Amino acid sequence: MSNCLIIGGGIVGLCSAYYLAKKGHKITVIDRSNLRTGVSLMNAGLIIPSHFIPLASPSTLSIGLKTVFDRSSPLFIKPRLDLDLYRWLYRFVKASFRHNAEQVSDILWELNMESLILYQEMFSSKDFDFHFQKSGLLMAYQTEKARVKELKNLSISKKYDPRAVELTPNDIHRMQPKIEMDVLGGVYYPFDAHCTPSIFFSQLINYLKNKGVEFVLNEPVKSISPIPHGRYQVSTKFNEFQAEKLIVSAGIWSKDILNPLGINISMQAGKGYSFDHCTQTGIELPTLLVEGKVAITPMRGFTRFAGTMELSGVSTHVNSARVNTIIKNIKKFYPNLKVNPNIVFNTRSGLRPLAYDGLPYIGEVKGHKNLILATGHAMMGWSLGPISGKLVQQIVEGNSPLINIDVLSPCRKRPRFK
Repeated sequence: MSNCLIIGGGIVGLCSAYYLAKKGHKITVIDRSNLRTGVSLMNAGLIIPSHFIPLASPSTLSIGLKTVFDRSSPLFIKPRLDLDLYRWLYRFVKASFRHNAEQVSDILWELNMESLILYQEMFSSKDFDFHFQKSGLLMAYQTEKARVKELKNLSISKKYDPRAVELTPNDIHRMQPKIEMDVLGGVYYPFDAHCTPSIFFSQLINYLKNKGVEFVLNEPVKSISPIPHGRYQVSTKFNEFQAEKLIVSAGIWSKDILNPLGINISMQAGKGYSFDHCTQTGIELPTLLVEGKVAITPMRGFTRFAGTMELSGVSTHVNSARVNTIIKNIKKFYPNLKVNPNIVFNTRSGLRPLAYDGLPYIGEVKGHKNLILATGHAMMGWSLGPISGKLVQQIVEGNSPLINIDVLSPCRKRPRFK
């Protein structure tokens, strides 16, 4: 068994610890926070095989980039002098061409379906208790333009799963009778699921502690140094550690952690916002508002609203104007829903690690034996947590991965025009 050090205690790091601990490895998890904050805890909690269209796609180029510098748009890039940002944007645009996006879609579907299966296995195992519900996902729209786009996605999804279906407003009301929606219709993906992140986290951490996993919290990593025999020494402000296997799953901070080793990964921070509605809303279907780009999830004891994609650097500052835009979009779809204006002050932000091509980085880093990277999951970190952790465990043990991970390699080739 190996002595494994995991940098990053988000969903990917904890799932890696889960699968490694079950195999008897000695695990230490280091995190810069106390594991009570971060993007994994404030996300929409969706497990989404239906989302096989990557962020780097022709639709993003044709729609998103038209309003990308509009502070109120769902996708916003803060203009700034940042060479890394412009290199990332260049690669993002190249990866968005259709032939690349279609290839990525197949991979994302496989990753998400395998992860959904692993979530179900976790839930059935009773290793730890958590909220898991397979209620599907509704893509709700108000305009004919959005309907055409979603029906195109629906036709593509049929090759993956034939159960997805278009719904009329009456269909939606029958499935969710306790609240009115102002919609033209929607597309329903019955195979999607969701969790309550805070419950999952607290229960999984307790399980891991009982399995002997050590947690070192509130200690940012200061340096990583290779030492003899393929091992690594990791230094924090207060401690030093040695590891036979080093797993870096620190989200957007992975980039800075790896830079001193000469490892440069193309990744940007995509800020998202979320807030919780703790009184009854009547919302029973996890829903994405197509035009407003807002995710709504009925969690255990509350309803979560999450949205926006803001590339403004590594900053967790909450822009109240963008939060108000989220609220405005919610009211368009749920005209009778009362949203407390003070919710703006309770809004949280998290930084999603965005790889340039819409695929995460998972694999051993070339030229750095026993150094494994697992980050860059963008908006799918929660959805892909278990499959990422399982792949990390298989890489550590030198076993054939559950799926082909060559396309996920941290050293994969940059996209090229055809």
